[in-house]
Amino acid sequence: MKKLAELVFIPAPGFSHLVSTFEFAKRLCDRDRRFSVTFLIMNPLLDPPAVSFIESQQQIIKLIHLPQPQPPPPHLKPYPEIYKFTHRENYKPLVKHLLSNMMLSTRSASNSVPQIAGLVLDFFTAPMVDVGHELGLPSYLFSTSNLALLDLTLYFVTHPTHVKESDPELTLPSFVNSVPTSVLPAPVFSKEDGFVVTLKLAQKFMVMKGIIVNTFQELESYALHSFLDTKTPPVYPVGPVLGLSSSAETVDSARN
Repeated sequence: MKKLAELVFIPAPGFSHLVSTFEFAKRLCDRDRRFSVTFLIMNPLLDPPAVSFIESQQQIIKLIHLPQPQPPPPHLKPYPEIYKFTHRENYKPLVKHLLSNMMLSTRSASNSVPQIAGLVLDFFTAPMVDVGHELGLPSYLFSTSNLALLDLTLYFVTHPTHVKESDPELTLPSFVNSVPTSVLPAPVFSKEDGFVVTLKLAQKFMVMKGIIVNTFQELESYALHSFLDTKTPPVYPVGPVLGLSSSAETVDSARN
């Protein structure tokens, strides 16, 4: 009998990210009973809808609420993206300590006790891949969005220059046509804040064991094909992952 495998998810605290991440985890466990899942929750970063949603999931998936880390230095407050990035970075020692204890407690256990097999990280918690490397655990990125956003983010690894709003277009491998800069997310134009964080996150994506994406062949066939000849980690489309199984009451209360 094979040992059971436990996957540790470290999701981003935003409501939209949590819904699809929980849904993917439940789908994974339903399809293969050898998997179990534990979520590490960054409580202080949660917004009210996210708190309501998590409370509705406590009977379904094992949750571990992380303690409050050291806050970022005050001088970073004018840079909201860097401030939030640093806050998440400060969770690393707490996560490493927790995972080390979990691994130690299951190392000599029987086959009936799940062994930690790897980490599943979010777009915004990707820096936790460093903890995985230190503990010898493979890390996978779960992109709750599509390949288009992933490709845009990875673009900055090979083109680490600041994008200007005056630039006419960007040519991205996963897009059939050039992309007008007017439709790009606002953070990429912030040279001292959002762009810095975007580049750091993209660099972490490149050292993942694999990238799991909430998309499917029929939706992004061109984009999926564009990733076949790149140096990025393997891409696994698992979509569409939608939170349709959640009760309407739970979702409505969370949104309100």
